[in-house]
Amino acid sequence: MGSVWQHGDSVVVLFANARIQNPAGTPGGSINFTFNFDGSNYGLSNYLSIQKLTPYDDGEAKIVTNSFTQPVSLNNLEQVAYLISMAETTGWNGSVSTEWNNPSNWNGGVVSDSTTNVVIPAATPYQPTVNSNVTIRSLTLENNAEISVANGVELEVMNH
Repeated sequence: MGSVWQHGDSVVVLFANARIQNPAGTPGGSINFTFNFDGSNYGLSNYLSIQKLTPYDDGEAKIVTNSFTQPVSLNNLEQVAYLISMAETTGWNGSVSTEWNNPSNWNGGVVSDSTTNVVIPAATPYQPTVNSNVTIRSLTLENNAEISVANGVELEVMNH
């Protein structure tokens, strides 16, 4: 019986460059690493968090879709590791109005807060308007998506 990923689960992917030659005959080089995950079968987000751990921790996790390609550059005999985790992501659906604080406008019925990574897609009936101060963990605007912030109101994005 296989294991099932849940929120908070993660995997470390390690690349060791003992034999990689790209271009041929040249130690080291770059390769593309592709990762695919379909969380919808398990009621999970289709967004992942990826963070480089070695040879140095860059301290930044970026939010990616469930299928992504990450270029990996390797020097001779170097190791590169990435931490890939389920992203605590809230998606805007804008099904009711432009009001940010209306739970019906969010997938799962929960308004985002400082612990969530927010994704705003372009293809929604309404695009969000922030009318009171809001703090979120990160913000991803898909192509052609928009977000409005009222005058005198602050939208704080912690990981930008």
